[in-house]
Amino acid sequence: MLSLILDNLVAMRWCFKDGSDSDSLYADKVLDRLADTVFLVP
Repeated sequence: MLSLILDNLVAMRWCFKDGSDSDSLYADKVLDRLADTVFLVP
């Protein structure tokens, strides 16, 4: 199982839907990984 540290900038993309298209695409890919990844939030 993979562990990641979730950055606030990624989470804000989910809330505000702003930023560049590549930022939004990255945030969506991270969201897709939530089912099989342990995320640590500082």
